Amino acid sequence: MEGLLSFGLAIVAAAFILGWIGEAAELDLSGGLAVSILALVAILPEYVVSIYFSWAAGADPKMIEYATANLTGANRIVQGFGWPIVALIAFMSVRAVKARKAGNGKKFGIKLEEDSRADLGFLIFGSIVMLVVPVAASMHLLIGILLVVIYCVYLWRVSGSSREEPELEGTAAYVGALPKWGRRIFILLMLAFAATVIFLSALSMSTSWFSG
Repeated sequence: MEGLLSFGLAIVAAAFILGWIGEAAELDLSGGLAVSILALVAILPEYVVSIYFSWAAGADPKMIEYATANLTGANRIVQGFGWPIVALIAFMSVRAVKARKAGNGKKFGIKLEEDSRADLGFLIFGSIVMLVVPVAASMHLLIGILLVVIYCVYLWRVSGSSREEPELEGTAAYVGALPKWGRRIFILLMLAFAATVIFLSALSMSTSWFSG
């Protein structure tokens, strides 16, 4: 129990580090790119658990259930909460269209910023690719490679988005006040440190839960 508590505190501390350097990183990177990189590091525990389950399932058939549950967990949330929201929005849009045709309604819709449109476009494309998994009843290696390629293209896309000067406060302001190359080196070192702490903590917790 003490070990799990220590790992949890380590991950929380690493998350604070990511938050501080993430704000300071916007001095050199676009906000979308900085957030995307930090998000990738922040969800390392999920990757670690998925990799552990997949590896264990290859040697022990009993672990297949865990690997499947971990894969479909987010989908269950979407199906249990997301689809009713979609149905509600569809109902409201149909009602708004009918009201507009009757001449007593306003235009229905949400205007998205250009960057948000790109985010949704990549998300929709990735979701379409993932539909191959239930159809083929398997997760082929090529699908994983394609998803990684999509994410890399997304990073390239957001790297060229407009960059605004961030308003830094607290620890992030101290990091941002460092000399240009000193700041960049410090951010890279802290990013590597936080990623290592999160990865090792998540790996240790995963092996502790299912080895004993």
